[in-house]
Amino acid sequence: MKELGSKRIGMKKIIELALLKKLFPLFLTLNLIFFCGGCLTFPDPEKRVVNFWSAYQEGDYKKAEYYTAFDVEEVFERIWPPGDDEIFSDKMFQNYIERVDITVKGHEVDDSRAYVEVYVSWPDMDYFMDRLMVEAVPAAFSAAAAGADEEKIDTFLRTLSLEILEETPEITTPHRVPLELEGDDWKLVEPPVPHVKEVFDLPEGKDGNTEPEKYRVPTFSKDFWGEPEIQDVKGELPAPSKEPAGAGEVVKLDFHDALSGRVKLEIELLETLRGEMAWKKVKEASPSNERPPEGKEYLLAKFRIRLIEGEKGEPLNISDFMFEAVSHRGVVYENYLTLEGLEPVLKVRLNEAEEYQGWTYFLVGEKDKPLAVFQRGQEGEACFNLE
Repeated sequence: MKELGSKRIGMKKIIELALLKKLFPLFLTLNLIFFCGGCLTFPDPEKRVVNFWSAYQEGDYKKAEYYTAFDVEEVFERIWPPGDDEIFSDKMFQNYIERVDITVKGHEVDDSRAYVEVYVSWPDMDYFMDRLMVEAVPAAFSAAAAGADEEKIDTFLRTLSLEILEETPEITTPHRVPLELEGDDWKLVEPPVPHVKEVFDLPEGKDGNTEPEKYRVPTFSKDFWGEPEIQDVKGELPAPSKEPAGAGEVVKLDFHDALSGRVKLEIELLETLRGEMAWKKVKEASPSNERPPEGKEYLLAKFRIRLIEGEKGEPLNISDFMFEAVSHRGVVYENYLTLEGLEPVLKVRLNEAEEYQGWTYFLVGEKDKPLAVFQRGQEGEACFNLE
């Protein structure tokens, strides 16, 4: 009986092993089906980020909202530097968004929270702001001085801004996108882009607008009358690109004007007045003109300008705002003072073959040896030694 019992137990084990051997492939198949089915149906946080950005770029904000736990309007506030809505048009914003590319690089899941690593490629707003300030501001001043109305100036600035944006190179920055599990789906908690002002070092001004600090108008402290104080977190402004011309030296320029097309121009510095001689002339021009503060003095420069040739046959707007005084250290002096009654002032609409003589003026340090720079940083830049 003992022997028979042992044999029976042995046979049972054999039968169990045989059944397990036959059932194992089926068991394995069922597990694979269940596992793969779960993989295919469980939401992918990376795909949610890609789908959201595709919908946003296409302007389908209702579809984009499906993937988020925030208001889609927050994307605009985060990705676009605040500014003048009249200049930064809808078309410009759309062109900007079309150039923003988001590439997912992996993710991790922590319970009901996920984090997707992405690389964001977008136009370099440092470069864009640099060119916008160098090219747009002088041109806008020139147009305003020549009598252009606000609508015409805004139209010109919108066109120029769009052109500069199209020529702006791209940079790539990393970012981590948080998502939360709602029901059986992932929702983006924040836009998949970092704050533009943080990436491109665009601090918010007191008025709430984003403005690079190096472009803020220089201010003069009550206790400091040396060089003008200027917030310049990125170093001093670059030196003029050309050797300065002296008085009596004719400088010929060939450049593109935003309103007049391609022009050929010649400029000659005729004379300069500074210190007491300049103050005497300023005071005689109008009693409303104030004496310069201690440590500062007026510097007047008289230029002769002749329009040799104009591409469109249109008059060329010339203004004293097209000239800036740059200190020997490369810092741009504040050039927004107004002197009354100084004649002839350098404001004119030149026709082809016409020339004009007029004064421009600056407030500079008494011991400084500044340069006058025409269209600083632009194609038609010219430098003049004011000594």
